[in-house]
Amino acid sequence: MRKLLLLLIIACNCTLLHAKDLSISFSARSPIVDDVEYDYEYRVKLEDDDFLFDVLFEREVGIYGYGLDFNSIIPVDLRVNKKKLKVEIEWYNRQVRDIDYRNMHFRYPLQAGNIKGLVGLSLNNMNDEKGIKALLSVKLKYKKIIKFSYQSDFMFRRIVSFNLSKKIYDKTAKYFIEPLVKFKSANGIEFWQAKVGFGIVL
Repeated sequence: MRKLLLLLIIACNCTLLHAKDLSISFSARSPIVDDVEYDYEYRVKLEDDDFLFDVLFEREVGIYGYGLDFNSIIPVDLRVNKKKLKVEIEWYNRQVRDIDYRNMHFRYPLQAGNIKGLVGLSLNNMNDEKGIKALLSVKLKYKKIIKFSYQSDFMFRRIVSFNLSKKIYDKTAKYFIEPLVKFKSANGIEFWQAKVGFGIVL
């Protein structure tokens, strides 16, 4: 809980400088256990291209808990072939599933048409294990609609994420809705979700 409160403070301060979009969402989903009532989730998200702070409260298989997604690009001017090396910190936490992992990514930007990519190294710690694991890290994005990321040490650790979403703005470009389909797998623990968010441009 102390780590969560600390990150909330940091994220709120970063938000004043970085976040452009604020959205809220509610989703209900079928439970994975037949005799448990439907699961649901409330979520609040602040984001822009280089920053994400996403906090949620959910019920899954009858268990209640919080969750957190945090990503931030660190402004470090390291250049390779005139392109800046992207340094990113990430924290993903789900209390219900007992998942807590933190990453620091060092990735080189690549682009082919409308597909933007980042390839490099991730330093990963999961569930307060001893030591830090070095993983191959790949992140792909197509027109801000399709996002895919993959991390693996090819032995004991594999984290996969797939996101399909699109923000649809009103005529004033001040408000938007965002349909989303998401899949995430961390060491074999899988999660699927479909929902619609509602937001405002700050």
